[in-house]
Amino acid sequence: MSPHLNYFCDMLHLLQMQFGDRLEVLAGSGVRSANVRRLIEQTGISQVHSSCRGNREDLTARGNQVSFAVQEGEKWYAYECVKESSVYAIYQEIVKYEGEGHENL
Repeated sequence: MSPHLNYFCDMLHLLQMQFGDRLEVLAGSGVRSANVRRLIEQTGISQVHSSCRGNREDLTARGNQVSFAVQEGEKWYAYECVKESSVYAIYQEIVKYEGEGHENL
């Protein structure tokens, strides 16, 4: 984990310890299956948010008067969406963590 992410986890842990009985700390931005377990372990939080952003190719992404394209030009046929495999990978990591007897989720 990067030093920046370690600092972020330390700050979230302090917030969770100080205010966790009065508000719910929800971590987001950069949460991936590769770091969700460590994020939960180091901070004590019980919820995470991830955009799980991906692109989907669809030749109908652009019409005469509307475009859902990520960018015009070369990738005019792609648009942003939730990447199902990323959601599932995060879910699997959390299920493994809970299966090991951790109760903070």
